Amino acid sequence: MKNEENFDINSNQYVKEAYEANAGEGHNGVTRALKKGFEEKGAEVKVVDLYNECCHSKTKRWIVNDGYKMACKYARPLYNACYGAVLNKKGSKTNPKTLENLKRIIDDYKPDVVIAPHVYVATALANYKRKYGLDALSVFIVTDYSLYPYVADTANLDYIVLPHESMVSEFLELGFDEEKLLPLGIPVDSGFSVYKDKGEARGDLGLD
Repeated sequence: MKNEENFDINSNQYVKEAYEANAGEGHNGVTRALKKGFEEKGAEVKVVDLYNECCHSKTKRWIVNDGYKMACKYARPLYNACYGAVLNKKGSKTNPKTLENLKRIIDDYKPDVVIAPHVYVATALANYKRKYGLDALSVFIVTDYSLYPYVADTANLDYIVLPHESMVSEFLELGFDEEKLLPLGIPVDSGFSVYKDKGEARGDLGLD
């Protein structure tokens, strides 16, 4: 286990393990960008889809993956009402079997850093850490500009990467330690930093 005071998210000395869930695509893009960036720096990276690999409940997987998308598309008022009812609440629960499967993966892979780019995964990781402890550094990357339900339960993770410094005060109000909050922005693929003029871009996309 590395000393967290010397943790550098850009360092290549760590074995990273990133967990994702398929509720939406933005955080999956973050996972791909992190994997690409870390591997370019020589780090070993393992990506785990938490609900497909650790959760054996087909109903839970459907709710997290397809149910979320259907609710946003066909029942947005109901979804918003349910979302608002649990916003800022604590007490998230993770199925014990899911935690056992997660433990098996972590024990086998022995990562130096575990990264969660989704709140479902971050709360599961936080509950895992409470139950089993965790030698690896734990990092939650917040990929939205607003608070999530049960996000307060992730305060025991080592670092919380925020998309903007304006969110620091909101997390402080929930009881997070300020030294854990890193307003570094949302990771994106380095390809978005490459400038192309309009003509070249249209040619690449076959839009001439």
